Amino acid sequence: MSSDGSRPSFGLALASVLLAGGLSLALSSAVVGPEAESRTLWHLLAGLAAAFVVKLVVRLGGYQVPYVTALVAVLAGDVTAIALLKGIPGVIDPLLPSTSAVNALAVLPSLVLSSLIVWLGASPRAGA
Repeated sequence: MSSDGSRPSFGLALASVLLAGGLSLALSSAVVGPEAESRTLWHLLAGLAAAFVVKLVVRLGGYQVPYVTALVAVLAGDVTAIALLKGIPGVIDPLLPSTSAVNALAVLPSLVLSSLIVWLGASPRAGA
């Protein structure tokens, strides 16, 4: 928390993004179809659900974040990870879940970016 209590800790923002990312990965890998359109659609729907998780976790921490800010944070992290993965030779499809070490290179910057957006967009909850 900042000294005046106007922002949550960066750890709370990071925790919300990590939980949302876990949900998004679980949803995406559970329903991925063979068609590229199906993968993209389910990936976007999983991002919408992940934004609700971000909002919920931040709210449980005593702060509020607009849904649009949570959605922007999730999608900005996804776009960052996909852009970084596209730049690495040998990555065939960045939308497919993978556990390779190459994905770790894209995950860290996307987590930091998403957490920063959530942290900057959060404010104390009214009445808390």
